[in-house]
Amino acid sequence: MRLFTFGCSYTEYAWPTWSDIIAKDLDCENHNYAKAGMGNQGIACRTIEANEKHKFNKDDLVCILWSSWQRVDLLKEGHWVTEGNILNSDYYSDEYLSNHWSEENDIIRNKTAILQTNAYLKSFGVDLFQGHKDKVDKNLPGAENVFPATKNVYVNDSHPSVLEHMRYVEKTIYPYLGYKLKQTTKDWCYQMETIVQQIKGENPRIDQLQLEDLILEHWPGRVSYV
Repeated sequence: MRLFTFGCSYTEYAWPTWSDIIAKDLDCENHNYAKAGMGNQGIACRTIEANEKHKFNKDDLVCILWSSWQRVDLLKEGHWVTEGNILNSDYYSDEYLSNHWSEENDIIRNKTAILQTNAYLKSFGVDLFQGHKDKVDKNLPGAENVFPATKNVYVNDSHPSVLEHMRYVEKTIYPYLGYKLKQTTKDWCYQMETIVQQIKGENPRIDQLQLEDLILEHWPGRVSYV
């Protein structure tokens, strides 16, 4: 089995996310194509990118946590520009927003990205899970699998904690897939939670790169395709 995961910072971040927990639990080949700030059009594009490189097959497990809808993704000079919410980004000017953004366009392009990707991935016969960072139209694939509201566990960071990710795997993803989370994986999650809590508590103003370096000292083998 190979695991392919897609999403935003809820899927690839400084500490273990639901993607890393599944990879740890299944002890399988892992390809994390998520990127912080990425929107749903970017996620859709990355599924094609992953298939062109790895060639999906019926033995693959593909998991997507669809992102927030007010995001615009740009591939520029071989790198994804992912600035998060376009309405709060310094990258896009007021003039750009006035001329190129509308709520109705957000709705149609996000629905199109999700529905087309759903059909695309099913054509390969992969085992597919889809969830959403935010509540969406109930008719969209995976609408029932919304990531629960986070409790802002860590200092100066609103991203889900390691244990919140673990609970999402245990209560949402695995029941859908018919899996059961191993006790050894749960123990690892609690261990990583303690480590992150300690690092964040001792370094409340640490920047993201320094934070990642400190956590990586306790997390060998981390994989991503940012």
